[in-house]
Amino acid sequence: MLAAAALLSIAGVAIALKIADIHHNIEALGARYTSFCNLNSSINCDAVLSSSFAKIAGIPVAYAAIAAYLLLAALFAAAWRDIGGRRRQALNLAALGVVGSLVFSAYMAFISLFVIETLCLMCMSLYAVALLLAGLTAMALRAQASGARAGEAPIGRRQLAVAAVAMLAATTTLAWVSWPENLAVKQAMMSLDEIREADPEFFRWYTSLEINHKALAAARSSAPRQGNPAAVTIVEFSDFGCSHCKRNYFLMKALLERRGSQIEILHKHFPLDSACNEVLTYAMHPGACRAAEAAECARAQGRYDPMAERLFASDGRFFDANLFKLADEIGLDRAAFKQCLDSHTTLPRIVEDCRLGAEL
Repeated sequence: MLAAAALLSIAGVAIALKIADIHHNIEALGARYTSFCNLNSSINCDAVLSSSFAKIAGIPVAYAAIAAYLLLAALFAAAWRDIGGRRRQALNLAALGVVGSLVFSAYMAFISLFVIETLCLMCMSLYAVALLLAGLTAMALRAQASGARAGEAPIGRRQLAVAAVAMLAATTTLAWVSWPENLAVKQAMMSLDEIREADPEFFRWYTSLEINHKALAAARSSAPRQGNPAAVTIVEFSDFGCSHCKRNYFLMKALLERRGSQIEILHKHFPLDSACNEVLTYAMHPGACRAAEAAECARAQGRYDPMAERLFASDGRFFDANLFKLADEIGLDRAAFKQCLDSHTTLPRIVEDCRLGAEL
C-alpha cells in the first residue's frame, strides 16, 4: 500500500507538471495556444487554467500541487522503506498531507463546476489522485493501528478531523484573499497601460478596431438597455442557453453596479438555435429561441431584466411549463405573456438581432 501510495504521488507530480506546462503556454501564447484537453465549451482545460482561480496570491495553483505531491511521495517512500525507523511518523505526516490535498481538491472542483462551469480533464485527474491516495492512506493507517506496538500512538480520527478543519480554514482564507470581487470589476479597475502590459496582443487588436456606427445605431434603436447613455456603450449579443453568456451576464451586472453612470449596456439576442438564427443549420442550444421570445415578452411588461436573470439560472430548461413558472415568479400578467408567446410577435426582432450579430 505504501509503495503504491508513493507511486501514485509521483503520478500526481507528473499531472501537476503537465498542468503547469499548459498554464505556462497559455500565459506565453494567449489565444494562439490550444491544449490537447480543450475539447469544447464544457470540457476545456484552457478555460479553467486561464481563469483568475488558477492562481492564488499570484502563484499558479499547479506549482503548489507539484510541491505537495513531491512531499507526499517522499513521505510515503520513507514510510514504505521505514527510513530511520520512523515509518509511523512518516505515515502520520503523509496522512495529514493527504487530508489537506483532499480538502483543497474539493475546493478547486467546486470552483470548476459551479463558478467557471467548465471541466478540466487534467485537474480532474489530480482530484482522482487525491481520492485514491485517501483510500490507500486509510488502509495503511488501519494496518498501522492493528500492528502498533505498546507506547506507539497511530494518528487518530480526531487529529485528522482537526487537520481537515485547519486546511479548510486555510483554503477559505486564501480564497478570500485571492478571489477577485469579480472579473469585470477587476478589469474595470485596470488602466490602459496595465491592459497593454497584461496582454499586448489583445490591446493592439482591440484598439485597431473601427466602430461600426451603423450597427451601433441599429442596436440602440431597439435593444433592452441598462445604465446611462455614456462615453462607453457595450452591445452584448447573448444566448440564454450558453454557460459562457450566463457568466458574462452576471459580470456585466456587477460592472453596471460599479460604473452604472459611465456605461450603457445594450442587450441583443444571438441564440445558437436554427429556429431563429439563420447562421445555424441545427439547434446547438435547443429552445434558446423560445427563451429569447420569453425575455422579449417579459420586456413588453417592463420585466426584461428579472426574466433574463431567471432564464440564465434555469440551465436550459426552456419548455413552456417552466417559462410560465418563471413568468409567475416575476409577477407577469400570465394571459398577456401567453398571448405574446403563442403569437410569436417578438420573433422578428430576435431574427433581426441574429442578422445584426452575423453582420458584425
